[in-house]
Amino acid sequence: MENLLLRSHLKLHFIVLIYGFTAILGKLISLPATQLVWYRMLIAVITFYIFLRWKKTDLTISRKQFFKLFGIGMIVALHWITFFGAIKISNVSVALGCLATTTLFTSLLEPFFFRKRINTVEVIVGIFIIIGLYLIFRFETRYTSGVIVALVSAFLAGLFTVINKKMV
Repeated sequence: MENLLLRSHLKLHFIVLIYGFTAILGKLISLPATQLVWYRMLIAVITFYIFLRWKKTDLTISRKQFFKLFGIGMIVALHWITFFGAIKISNVSVALGCLATTTLFTSLLEPFFFRKRINTVEVIVGIFIIIGLYLIFRFETRYTSGVIVALVSAFLAGLFTVINKKMV
């Protein structure tokens, strides 16, 4: 059990490292957010295509599946555009701080998609996150537009998570 917990903690810290590093690179790269996401997705598509061909995976899908996947892809693209956009118009810490609200958005969207009750604990945690963001950013009003764009990004991340969960 301890080994599983350790592995889970290591995975979580690795994901946090990747998100933070992605945000820092997004700030350092001089391309606008839309171009940055375009090239990023192009590299991912080509890499996945080559990998799936190498694994000899059948890539045929129905028209209905194509449109579902395309819709999810658009949500992911908009999430990344708003994420990098928030970094460009404010800074990395604002974008990553606001991204923590993804948990709140997910906890509010899941009952809508899965017809289940709202998880009170997740909403309370989300409220604490918002209070923390308020305490941090109430003196930094110059980042208001970055906070708004980052919150849109967090909403899109929550929406993607819930829709992807439903599709899987």
